Amino acid sequence: MDKQKILSSKKVFSAKLFDVKEEILLDHNGKKHTFHDVYAQPVASIIPITPKREIFLINQYRYMHEKHILGIVSGMIEKNETSLQAAKRELKEEAGIIAGQFELLAKIELARGTFQQTHFLFLAKDLEIGLQALESDEDISVVRMPLSEAVKKVMIGEIYHATSMIAILMLDKLKSERRL
Repeated sequence: MDKQKILSSKKVFSAKLFDVKEEILLDHNGKKHTFHDVYAQPVASIIPITPKREIFLINQYRYMHEKHILGIVSGMIEKNETSLQAAKRELKEEAGIIAGQFELLAKIELARGTFQQTHFLFLAKDLEIGLQALESDEDISVVRMPLSEAVKKVMIGEIYHATSMIAILMLDKLKSERRL
């Protein structure tokens, strides 16, 4: 047996944004194991960039951390919505930006086990800056900075949100390869 076999899977908790399942697996040695795994809704994450290689980040208050966190625009993909549709909606709502061009940079799995959530990472170009359309519980300000400054903030730990770090470092790599 090369892989684990799922013997049973049942939902033990359900919330708006995620489910918790109890799963019993049979390993390659025939031994049973019980896991409690979180399956979260997928996310669209967007990093808008100007021709001068300036990017737009958001500084958002996150109650779980009790502080503002700097990072890229991200939001849940709604039912019956594609990742691209969600990216366009979230960019407009959270940053007030409409982009004429979107490119899927990566599909990221947030963790390898216990927590399953996919992030679709988009690069947005041909930007039109407008007004945010924030939800009543959102405290978000838009921050514009050179990509090089964002890279420095990643390297010194000021930007530490995983998807934001990946996006910024991917853009820096594309820039160094002259593909941006």
